[in-house]
Formats: sequence, structure tokens, C-alpha cells
Amino acid sequence: MSATSRIMLPMALLLSFASLGRSFQVLYVGPPRTGTQTMYTALTILGLRPLHSGYNRSVREPMCNFLYFNGSKKVALNLLNGFDAAMDEPFQLMYDAVMEEFPNAKFILPVTTAEQWMNSYNDFFENSKFPKERRVAAAAQKRLKIKRNTTLEYFDRQQ
Repeated sequence: MSATSRIMLPMALLLSFASLGRSFQVLYVGPPRTGTQTMYTALTILGLRPLHSGYNRSVREPMCNFLYFNGSKKVALNLLNGFDAAMDEPFQLMYDAVMEEFPNAKFILPVTTAEQWMNSYNDFFENSKFPKERRVAAAAQKRLKIKRNTTLEYFDRQQ
């Protein structure tokens, strides 16, 4: 399947969301580096109000408090007020709470191989315009003696 056809099918599905009422509608449940920025742009073009935690980092702390430290579910879900959609970490880990709170919401799960995801993730850090993140990633990889394809080797062993 070509990259264009992988984008066109979700775009057709997204067009159907544009006519829905103004409550939370779409949760993108893919991990970072799986098209979250593209999805954000597509939903914005369609007239929805998406929340991307990479662009609005202030939402991450309350969500992580809920997910990892027994924080308030209500506080975490209230972050979605005023938005039609959400994506990027840690939203993909909140799908069950979102499903319970917004039973009519749609969930988009991107399909990619572990190798494609890992290549995208590595490429982001190696070619990042953010030198601090690039240095931190390189130092961690060296200090922890992580080979570039460690994740790929893990998935190969699981098959």
C-alpha cells in the first residue's frame, strides 16, 4: 500500500467526523512518530479542534498523574473540554477512559511495523532541529550501550 493510499483512507473516514456535533470525537491512539502531526493538520483542515500534546505540553502532567500516580481521572479528561480530538503521548494510553467518557468517539489506530516505527523514531532524534534532545538521546544510547536496532531484535525474538 502506497503512502498516499494509507493517508487517503483515513482522510475519507475523517470527513465523516466533520459533520458530527461539537463534543469530543476522535482519539488517535498511535504512539509518537506514527503520523500524529499529519493527523493534527488533517483534523484542523476539516474544521475540528484537535489537541496535540506535543504542541500543548501543559496537558501531559495531569494525564501522567492520572495514568501513573493515581491522579484524578476527572482532571485528566477535563483537558479534552473544548477540543474535538486528541493525539500524541500519553493520549494513546488513555483510550479506555476516553471510551468510557465519550462512547460515541472514534478511535484511529495507525498500522505500522516495528521497524518503520523505530526508524522514524531514530530519524527524529538523529536529525532533530533540537540539539539538546539529540545530545541526550545520543548520550543515553552510548551510556546504556543501546544498539540502534535493539527494539527490532526484541520484536524478532517475539515472533
